[in-house]
Amino acid sequence: MSGRLEKERQIEQQVMKKLDSMPSILTDYYYSLIGAGKSYRTAKVYIENVIQFIKFTFGENIKEDFYSSVNATHINRYIASLRTKTVKGKTERTSDSHKTLNWSSLNSFFQFLVPDYISTNPVANTKRPQMKEIVLSGIRATG
Repeated sequence: MSGRLEKERQIEQQVMKKLDSMPSILTDYYYSLIGAGKSYRTAKVYIENVIQFIKFTFGENIKEDFYSSVNATHINRYIASLRTKTVKGKTERTSDSHKTLNWSSLNSFFQFLVPDYISTNPVANTKRPQMKEIVLSGIRATG
């Protein structure tokens, strides 16, 4: 087996392990990402971001149809919570791209649910986080 194929299988196994304890709709979403041609790594990141959102919003009380009660306020609160992170006891600002990627992951997931599971995408009622920083040749500049 080639190295790339082996790596993809490892990523898929990691994702499946995470999805075991999550609502089944996330497994359907994962396969829709892979079926649409997303890389296994990209699909893993999207799934991880959606799981983080679900845990932030619902804690450990995650119902199978959690998505039906999500609104724009939930999305905005979650994105706002991503402004900083704590690393080794020190609070740091997160990158604009981190917030934008999370927003995009949620937008993709909720768009997947329309129209079969929900009538409208709650992320559509929020604004995509602005990209204020520019990365040039590995050097981060803010504008």
